[in-house]
Amino acid sequence: MPRSIVGQALIAKEADCEYKRLSTLAMAWAAEARAQDKQLHEMLIEEELAKYAVSAAEASILRRVLVGRSVEELDADVDFCVGAYSHDFQSFSVADSTLNQIEGAASCLSKSKEEPRAESSHLEDDSASSDFDIND
Repeated sequence: MPRSIVGQALIAKEADCEYKRLSTLAMAWAAEARAQDKQLHEMLIEEELAKYAVSAAEASILRRVLVGRSVEELDADVDFCVGAYSHDFQSFSVADSTLNQIEGAASCLSKSKEEPRAESSHLEDDSASSDFDIND
């Protein structure tokens, strides 16, 4: 296979792997942001409950006003992000493994093309430094 094709395959796989790595990282941060947002909302509600000592019915109304979504909805949102992160992480792992294989193949290809030159120059050096003289 021509070296240029192997090189382009390596570049394409590196770009794909980097895209998947960043997507995975972004999804992990999205899940973290939602979890922290949920924690903030829960803290706000607890603060308001303690500050005003409202009844359970009023707390439910306050929760809807402050958060706009129920705790169950926030939990479902976090669960979705974790599931999406898992999928992205698996996709990144496969891409990274494929990239490593292509890099290994490219490395072997470049080494196999360099070795014959190195051996022929080594043979030339040996003949020049030989103790045996044809004229003797």
